[in-house]
Amino acid sequence: MHQRVFSRRVLLISVLSLISLAAIGSTLLPASTTTISVSTVENWLYHVDAHDSNASWQEASSFFQEKLSKEKWETIVKTTRAPIGTVIRRRHTVTQYASHLPGIPDGTYAILQFHSTFTGKESTVETVVFSKESDGQWRAIGYSMK
Repeated sequence: MHQRVFSRRVLLISVLSLISLAAIGSTLLPASTTTISVSTVENWLYHVDAHDSNASWQEASSFFQEKLSKEKWETIVKTTRAPIGTVIRRRHTVTQYASHLPGIPDGTYAILQFHSTFTGKESTVETVVFSKESDGQWRAIGYSMK
């Protein structure tokens, strides 16, 4: 029963409410010199996959860290990400860029989607949002799974 309820609800591991690409609308930006490497996102996801909430929190954006304490992030990872198991397959499908996202300051954002399969959950769409920080580095600002 618990597994059924869990599989029906949307898994949200972020400081943002679900960010859908459709909600961004006219704020999408063309790819430019500010493009993000998929490997940058995959490196951050590696920590999430390993349930290393400390490393993933440390490597997240300042906005993420301001909105979620390290302890709260650890609880989220343990209660929502850990139960779905190990990654079997993850395939990057799309990257979009935006200058404005609901509920956060304007900036430069990359929204990446992956189609993923886990040992405890099939056919999952992961959405990862990264922001380009003032130091020029891309850092995680949100992560959700459906």
